[in-house]
Order: sequence, then C-alpha cells, then structure tokens
Amino acid sequence: MNFAHRHIGPDEFSQQQMLKALGYASLDALTSAALPAGLAIAKPLQLPDPVTEDQALGELRGLAAKNTVATQMIGLGYYGTIKPPVIRRYVL
Repeated sequence: MNFAHRHIGPDEFSQQQMLKALGYASLDALTSAALPAGLAIAKPLQLPDPVTEDQALGELRGLAAKNTVATQMIGLGYYGTIKPPVIRRYVL
C-alpha cells in the first residue's frame, strides 16, 4: 500500500462496509448522529480556490514574515517558592 492510498481515506466499498456495520445508510446520517445538535452548519463552506504547494508556502512565508521576533521573558525569574509536584511534573 503506497503513501497516498493510506492517507486519502477509505474507498467506497470500505465506507459501505463501515456504514453497514454501524447501522447507517450514508456518511451524512453517521455525521448527523455523531455531531451534537447545533454544531454542524447548514450551508456549504465558502473556501478559497485551491493553490499549489509553492503558492501555499509563499503565503505561509508571507504570514511568517509579519511575526515580531521578541525576547522571551517567561520563566526567567524563578524564586524560592514551593511548587506543588503536579506543577513541576506537568508544567515545568
């Protein structure tokens, strides 16, 4: 099995097997049952036209160029305080 096939998702036959095993007639029915009420939107998404990888990288570089490089100030001033073990373990 090649890389693309593994990441594109199940084919039509596999989808039908999954839906049959779960007891749903369509992917829309499965989605409706899985999403909490009010979470799904009723109209289609207004997405921009697709772009090539080079165009996407150019856009991302443009966004990254707007970042401000700043000096890190977080965590530079430790004091002799008692830190609970859970904080030391999971945060620090």
